[in-house]
Amino acid sequence: MHIYWSMNCDSSWLTFENRNSKVVLYSFDSTTIEMTQKVGIDYETHYPGLILLRNRLISGCCTPSEFILLNDVNADTINYLGRILYHSTGIRNPFILKYRFQDYDHYENNDGFDFTLEILDLSTGKSNYSTKYSKQLRDYYLQSGMIYPEELFNDIGIESDKLIVTIRHRINDEWKTTKMILPK
Repeated sequence: MHIYWSMNCDSSWLTFENRNSKVVLYSFDSTTIEMTQKVGIDYETHYPGLILLRNRLISGCCTPSEFILLNDVNADTINYLGRILYHSTGIRNPFILKYRFQDYDHYENNDGFDFTLEILDLSTGKSNYSTKYSKQLRDYYLQSGMIYPEELFNDIGIESDKLIVTIRHRINDEWKTTKMILPK
């Protein structure tokens, strides 16, 4: 399985290819070719049976990317994940951490964004949900002045099959970090 960019003088395209199929996943024409690998779909990583693609919504910083999960047989979309907080990088116990629901109309109005965390096991396709820190995450977000709730997440690691999540937040105009432990 290969995913690669190709270019000529008036277009560029991201191609998925294996022994059985060849599919153009994303392309730019002559008016947008300079945006190649700055916005739009790009390869992120590969897991057994799966491909994770990143969709950069704008060029530059500050708006979280969205992610799409494809199968690695014919590049069919399995799951539109939206914004994620973290994805594992190894093929052993692959998973994704994200907010369960991503109704961004609610978070912009501070009136009910759901801070439930979803841990998606990519080996089984099953999700576990954690509300243990939902209220704390909501409070930290509202106090922080951050634009996106994803910005709370400073560092994520794995120790003894537990996710160790470091949250960055503000208390009385002073930045602090808090560790949260989630079962994986």
